[in-house]
Amino acid sequence: MDAKPTGIAVLNDSTPPEPVLLPDGTPVGHARVLCTTPIWAGLWECEPQSWQAVFDADETIFVVEGAVSLDSVRLAAGEAGFFARGTTGTMTVENGFRAWVVVS
Repeated sequence: MDAKPTGIAVLNDSTPPEPVLLPDGTPVGHARVLCTTPIWAGLWECEPQSWQAVFDADETIFVVEGAVSLDSVRLAAGEAGFFARGTTGTMTVENGFRAWVVVS
């Protein structure tokens, strides 16, 4: 039996997805969560859609697949971005979107 050492978390395809919801309950994809304390980190996947985004925490993303825009700033696969707490704008997700996200 292979036991994981204490303090190590693993994220893979068998990690169950959890819904990602806006404050009003609108779904914006799902995430496979790696950790939630003291930061939140996970792989976010979302179908194409747009919504008014309000960042209530600092958020760093690395786009794995697809693209996302916040107003006129577009991030595509292989690019990373940082959204400071208090940032607002129209978030638009393009097809086949996956990103590694860290919220602190």
